[in-house]
Amino acid sequence: MRGQLFYVFQEGHRLTTSRAAFYDAARKLIEQGHDPQALLIMRHAGSDVDCLKQPPLGMAAKLAIEDSDKRGLHVRSYRPRPDKPMA
Repeated sequence: MRGQLFYVFQEGHRLTTSRAAFYDAARKLIEQGHDPQALLIMRHAGSDVDCLKQPPLGMAAKLAIEDSDKRGLHVRSYRPRPDKPMA
């Protein structure tokens, strides 16, 4: 996927670095044992404004962003790549 890399922090600790940070962070949080029913909220660094809220963590972890020449950016079901770790 093309695009900018984003750094994801949880309580001051870097969780992951990704071009699809929201969904990759959901997978990482579940991997760490967080409740799949918890709400995932994204904020930009230094802001108290919620810029993205998703249904429960478990649902967000099942999604991914794809960037294609034909469709542009779109949400799709997550398909792990056998040659790469999850997030």
